[in-house]
Amino acid sequence: MVNLKQPETVEECLQLQSHFIGIAKITEKNHKEFYKRGKILQALGLGFLDEGRMPTLEEVHDNINLTTDAQILTPKKWKTVLLSILDDMATKISQDEQEAKNNAGVILDSTSSIT
Repeated sequence: MVNLKQPETVEECLQLQSHFIGIAKITEKNHKEFYKRGKILQALGLGFLDEGRMPTLEEVHDNINLTTDAQILTPKKWKTVLLSILDDMATKISQDEQEAKNNAGVILDSTSSIT
């Protein structure tokens, strides 16, 4: 698993967000889509700033012309990425539930023999 450094500034957050959402340059034309994709990540619990938030529309707009080397994701590819993220999250929840169930069984088994 990749360990990412927590962004310390809005600009660092936008640079990292750019790679996650597949928009390499913030422009007047795409800044609302950039913002929306960030808020989708925030809704999934993947916020990069304080208290798990993503940049506001104003913060995105204030950084028009910010450019990164992010791989471009068309809207269709972005939706595919989102489905993959959701699938990974659901798999993790399922694994955690199974692990908790298995651990509960071990605890029950070990306490039932104490008498």
